[in-house]
Amino acid sequence: MLFLPKISGQESFENDSIISTLFNENEIADLEKILVFFEGQIESILKEKNTYNRSMNVHRNYLNFISIPPNDRDFDTFISINDQLLFYNQISASTFNKIWEFDITTITETMIDYKYLTYRRGGNYISFLKKLGDEYEHFASYPRLYESMGTFCASVWWHPIIEHEKYNLEDIKVRLFVAIHFMTINDQAKRKEKISLLTE
Repeated sequence: MLFLPKISGQESFENDSIISTLFNENEIADLEKILVFFEGQIESILKEKNTYNRSMNVHRNYLNFISIPPNDRDFDTFISINDQLLFYNQISASTFNKIWEFDITTITETMIDYKYLTYRRGGNYISFLKKLGDEYEHFASYPRLYESMGTFCASVWWHPIIEHEKYNLEDIKVRLFVAIHFMTINDQAKRKEKISLLTE
């Protein structure tokens, strides 16, 4: 079983009207697990880069993580894909399916099809993003661009890096968005699961 450290200062989703409308009690518990997992990854990453300070609040550590320059990260999230794949077993299929679905991506050089994680089209998480855009104007373009392009276009991929100074990271919903965004692009970049293997 993957160990999920407890991150101090983490609020609850239970009293948030947006979350409680879109997710049931068990799914809300899973959303909190997603945050705990992601914040544990942040802690490990920042410690490795000597930029983690336990005395800082969790919001500041989010900002330090997002602020890592793209060139320094070589477009890597630094999240352990092995830990992430193990983590999926800690949340229910219901929660996973309200956030994500699998698509197919083809590597043009080899013409091999691979499994590709993306947001579930028309799912509850997309609804969550739209409601977040109603609350924070700078988020409104994110779900709109995703739905119009049907994929993680550059503007979606870069949103946290470009817009993070506008993020209210004291809002647990914004931190959930950051966690799911980086976990999604991490899976997209590092999962190497051929479609042919899935159908054998």
